[in-house]
Amino acid sequence: MALVKLAELYISGGGLRATFMGAGIFNALDGRNVTSAEIGTGGLLQALDYTTGLSGGSCLVMALAQANFPMMYEAALGSEERARINEKTDIPLGVIDSWLAYINFVLPAALSPVGSPPILSDAAWWTAVVNQVLQKSRAGFEITIGDIYARVLGYHFVNGTTKENFFDPNAPHGQGLTLSGLERNVSVPSLIFFMPISCIANLTFRQFFRSI
Repeated sequence: MALVKLAELYISGGGLRATFMGAGIFNALDGRNVTSAEIGTGGLLQALDYTTGLSGGSCLVMALAQANFPMMYEAALGSEERARINEKTDIPLGVIDSWLAYINFVLPAALSPVGSPPILSDAAWWTAVVNQVLQKSRAGFEITIGDIYARVLGYHFVNGTTKENFFDPNAPHGQGLTLSGLERNVSVPSLIFFMPISCIANLTFRQFFRSI
């Protein structure tokens, strides 16, 4: 029986630096990027079977997977064309594909150009985040600080959140999004793009603080 050779790319952790560095690598390997195709690196991304992301690298891999693998510029900066389509279909104004990495992860109103007044906006935002996580606890599941961080990441990397609706408690902000739901994206079951894999570093609080 012949061995099947598989190709995989691994994006390391490192917070937002890993996210955007990985996006640059993906952009250089993407066959849809005309510049990359001209110099010969374009298409290698489409040849990958798996891509694994750790921590900040996982933000990149999963953000692309849930958005059905847009091009890097579209994912990071947004698409004007999609923004116009969204307005016509009554989806919240703005570009739902772009990452909101420029909005602070802890005090989004006080330390970013969104939300007013800052103190009240941040308090209401954290209240909404905690209440969303508590719904999981009320359903009988154990929760950790990872659940809270996941909800924060949902506001910054998952489709459906824009600068305009960031503090709107009625906007989805990635609630209900699951890994099993990725099979509904066209690119995953049809194998147009790689299978996304997310991994974490399992550290205790003591180990974490020793590492920084």
